[in-house]
Amino acid sequence: MVPDPKALEVAYAALAKKDLFEAEIRALLIRKAFGEEVVEAVLLRLRERKLVDDARTAAKLAALRTGKRAVGVEKLRALLLQRGVSESDVDHLMPEREPESDLDAAMAALMARFKPGSVPSPAQAGRFLAGRGFGEETVQSCLEAFFQGVPESMGSE
Repeated sequence: MVPDPKALEVAYAALAKKDLFEAEIRALLIRKAFGEEVVEAVLLRLRERKLVDDARTAAKLAALRTGKRAVGVEKLRALLLQRGVSESDVDHLMPEREPESDLDAAMAALMARFKPGSVPSPAQAGRFLAGRGFGEETVQSCLEAFFQGVPESMGSE
């Protein structure tokens, strides 16, 4: 089936703004009242032209969430689900992250959030990291490394 030109135009306009997952394009076209056959034809055309690639989009999303904006695996998983990626696709798309890499990301986020001279309490730092989706072991390891050498009076609430 040849894709509807208006549906393609809607998809191209959305993709011009940012990378989207197939689920997001599908939802957009359905909201615009295009039928399922038209939606599938548009998605097929976009895949053929490599304009939509869920694995690439997931990798870019993960790459954006580093350094100051670093998030843990659980937060990244939640972001993918929120953007309409199915549970099974999330399992497939989740970038593999070594424990050291997760720890480095947590430390970068913590150091970006709490500047020198504004040392948080371990509880504040732990809540911040947990809110960013870092796992319990990563949070604990990061807190131990971060507060190593910090006088106890500076790292308490």
